[in-house]
Amino acid sequence: MNGDDVTQLSSAARMCEIMRDLNLKQYLSSALLTAALQLYEDAALRALSQREASVFFTTHAVFIPKGLETLPLNWLQQLPIELWHTRKPDWQILPYFIQKVAVEDGVLRIQFPQEQVLNRVTFWDRLRIRLNLAMRPNLWQPLTPFEERAIWEQHPQLRHELFKV
Repeated sequence: MNGDDVTQLSSAARMCEIMRDLNLKQYLSSALLTAALQLYEDAALRALSQREASVFFTTHAVFIPKGLETLPLNWLQQLPIELWHTRKPDWQILPYFIQKVAVEDGVLRIQFPQEQVLNRVTFWDRLRIRLNLAMRPNLWQPLTPFEERAIWEQHPQLRHELFKV
């Protein structure tokens, strides 16, 4: 399998299509999600969270995925916790490698080097679904009242988007 195939398997368009097939409604536009995620950014906390995530991946997943530093702070903090919940209780290491993480159009993209192109929803897809739904905020969950109010005040250009949700 070549790199383009792996990239396509983790694409935002494919993940959104899978979510639609599962009858999961997308509540937010990527612009609203981006604004909501920006509410939680903090430079000092980001540096600490980056170190903690790097330690997690080094000790429990063997290597650090590319792109970890590009994740929104909330997701950077939540990803190790959610990944840890995917293993069996007695395991001390994750049973898979994550090659790369990224955010595209509000979707958490995860590339697994072990993955193969198949014409069905795979274990890797189910893991992506689980993680995308676990990250908060996300496209498939309404905003909290705090997030709505803060976006209304800080991003007047997105007010019309708020009326759609």
